[in-house]
Amino acid sequence: MENLEMEIITATKVADEDRLNFWFRYVGMAKMLAFERHVYCWMRRLCPHYDGGYWEFYDLSNGGFYIAPADEKKMWLTWPGNYFNDEMSADAAGIVVTLYALNDFAEQISPAFGEKHRQLYDYIESHPEAQAIYAAID
Repeated sequence: MENLEMEIITATKVADEDRLNFWFRYVGMAKMLAFERHVYCWMRRLCPHYDGGYWEFYDLSNGGFYIAPADEKKMWLTWPGNYFNDEMSADAAGIVVTLYALNDFAEQISPAFGEKHRQLYDYIESHPEAQAIYAAID
């Protein structure tokens, strides 16, 4: 029998002084504002009570990334498209909306965003709220 070990993918919060480099590394300066705005639009669409705030940026050990609200409170997400209606951490909500934005950019802007989507999708299994994230994106 073959022993298959699953790689545990980790997330590391980006230091404030590296935030501009973060965008350059993952989406490029030309698409930075459009991508960030698209993520925020997804958050407003899925979380009607979201009213803005500071977001944290995360590098993934597999080359992926995501951004998430810097909030300790739980967030209630609703998506009629897949009948999702549940509460999750701001971190998990950030993963969900980053995935939706990456998918849109992969379809509309460049297939290269599809690889970033896959890398973030692969990270879900390592996240403590994996079930809720999968349900929100199903």
